Amino acid sequence: MPLKKIVEQAVEYLLELPRVDTEVVNIFLKELSEAYSEKNILLIWDQAGYHKAKDLLIPANITIASLPPYSPELNPAERLWRWLRRHVCRNRLLKSLDEQADALAQVIKTLTAKQIASMCNCNYLLHDN
Repeated sequence: MPLKKIVEQAVEYLLELPRVDTEVVNIFLKELSEAYSEKNILLIWDQAGYHKAKDLLIPANITIASLPPYSPELNPAERLWRWLRRHVCRNRLLKSLDEQADALAQVIKTLTAKQIASMCNCNYLLHDN
């Protein structure tokens, strides 16, 4: 299947989890795999320690593609975080991390798949190399 077709079929899948570590990433992978059990999933992510851990459990229907180290400009999720920082957190004094998490979650829940795809668009994904 051509890469352009793969990108056109991309979907967003979000889970609100309490922290990010290998245990929680394993939960995310399991839930993602079960939600799309009839699909083969290409998951593109950075090389954070919990993405490379020895005890990471990658389901059979998920293939991982790691971005080069120290390349946030290639990471589609970084574009979403940049938008959230600009539109949710900028010029706001939030009293706690919980208040910040609540503010971010409230906005994320209102975003449509089309909005997320637009924010996370990386044209390099469309090129056959």
